[in-house]
Amino acid sequence: MASHECKALGKAIRRLRIARGWSQQMLADHSGLTRESISAIENGRFDPVFTTLLRIATALDMKAYELLKGF
Repeated sequence: MASHECKALGKAIRRLRIARGWSQQMLADHSGLTRESISAIENGRFDPVFTTLLRIATALDMKAYELLKGF
């Protein structure tokens, strides 16, 4: 994924997280990731692998394809 796409995906994840009323730490706890990883993904500084996206999608009670829709 190019940097532009990583930033767009990160913004989408941030919107979904905020819509749930979750902090980055709460998403990290639910996904088994670190808060630092969530921050890096949301800010487009980290290009997550599929398994990481799957963990985030599962934590947000979504399917991975729903999270990636439009990318």
